[in-house]
Amino acid sequence: MTADILNRSKGVVDTMDNQMHMVSNGSCTVRSSHIQEHQSENLLGKDVMGVFARRHIAADEVLFIDRTTTGVTMIEEDRCSLCCAITTKLDEVKCPGCTKYFCSPDCLAAATLAGHLVACTQRGKFGNLTAFSSRESPKQFSRAVRAKLLLRYLEFVVQHMETMNSERLHPLQILPMMRLTPKYIGHEIVPFSLVDDIIMPINMLLSLDIDIFAEHRFDTWVLFTMRSRLNNNVVGINLPNKDYIYGIYPMMAILNHSCDPCVIYSKVGKDATIVVTAVRDISKGEEIFTSYLSQPQELSLEERRAALMAWFGTACRCNRCLKESSN
Repeated sequence: MTADILNRSKGVVDTMDNQMHMVSNGSCTVRSSHIQEHQSENLLGKDVMGVFARRHIAADEVLFIDRTTTGVTMIEEDRCSLCCAITTKLDEVKCPGCTKYFCSPDCLAAATLAGHLVACTQRGKFGNLTAFSSRESPKQFSRAVRAKLLLRYLEFVVQHMETMNSERLHPLQILPMMRLTPKYIGHEIVPFSLVDDIIMPINMLLSLDIDIFAEHRFDTWVLFTMRSRLNNNVVGINLPNKDYIYGIYPMMAILNHSCDPCVIYSKVGKDATIVVTAVRDISKGEEIFTSYLSQPQELSLEERRAALMAWFGTACRCNRCLKESSN
C-alpha cells in the first residue's frame, strides 16, 4: 500500500476542478479543505478536497446538475439499467449482447463506456445479488444494494484496465475510484464480513474472468478499500414507489458535510439526475457544504453526532455542532 495509490494526485484534483468548473458554469472550484484537520488525527486528512464558491451565490440559485452512471435500485423491473428512469416497452432499447434494457441509445452507449462492455456477453453473470433483498428494506443501504454498486464499479475498473492493457495500473488509480474521498479510520460504515468482503467480491471477479490467484491487484484489502470508498460517498434518492436509487455522484461526492448546510440536493426528471441548490447566500471564497443527514435540523446534537460517526469516526465538529456543544 503506497501513497500514490491512496492519495489523489495533482492531475486527479485538476480533473475534478475542471469538471466542477464546467458543470457549475464557473461558479465553483475544487481545492484542499481544512474541514477534516480538526475532525480527527487522520494522516490522510490533507487529501480531503472541498468545493468553494468562485463568486457570490444567491439563495435558491442552482449550483450544478449532477448525474450518475452507477445508479442501482432494489426494484429493477421497468427501469433503465443505467439512469434508473422508468421505461415503457416502446422506449426500451435492449442491449444486443445480454438481457439488459435501457431507456435510450444514449444510455446504452454510456453504459458501454461505464463498464457494461465486460458484463453484457458471457461475462458478469453474477445472479445472487438479490439474495438478501427479501429480508431488507429498500430504504436501507442494504447488503444487496451495496453488492450491486460494487459490481458496477468492478465492471468499470476491469474494462478500463483491459482497455489500457497496463500491468502497472492499479484498480484504486482508476479515476472514478481515485476521486472519491476515502475514510479509513474509526467505525466502518459496514463491518468487515466474510460474505460481503471475501466471498461476494471474489465471485464477482470470477464472473468477470479475473483470475483471483494470479491477479494480485485485486487483493482483499483493495476490495475492502473500494467498498469503503463507495459506502462513504453513496447518495440515496427517495422514489415514489417506496424504492430508492443509490449511486455515486461525481460532483456531489466532493462536497463536505455540515449540520448547517448551505446547499441541498433533490431529484429532477424521471431518472437519477439530481440538482444542487443554494439554501442561503454563499459568499465568494466560502466552502460549500451539504448535509450527509436527510433532516439535520430535526435532530439533536447527540443524535447528529451518533449518526455521523460512520463517516468521521469521531464527533462532528462542524460550526453548528461546535456552537451547540459550547452552550
